[in-house]
Amino acid sequence: ALILHAFEADGFAYLTVGHFSDNPASARIIAKFGFAPQGKEMRDCAARGAGAHCLTYRLDRAAARAGFYKT
Repeated sequence: ALILHAFEADGFAYLTVGHFSDNPASARIIAKFGFAPQGKEMRDCAARGAGAHCLTYRLDRAAARAGFYKT
C-alpha cells in the first residue's frame, strides 16, 4: 500500500531501495515488490562501524502500473 501511495498520492516518478550484499532475505523481498537491480555501491554502516557493499534497486511508476508490483 505504501508503494502505491508514493506513486499515486505523492506523485513520485520512481522509488529506490537498497540492502547490504550479505542480506539475501532483503533481496527476495525487494524482488517480490518488482524493483529492478541498478547497481552496487559502498555505504556507511553504523552497526558495523565501516562501509559495506550495498545493492541498489529501482521501481518506476510505469512498471508498477504495468503490473510488476506484486503483493
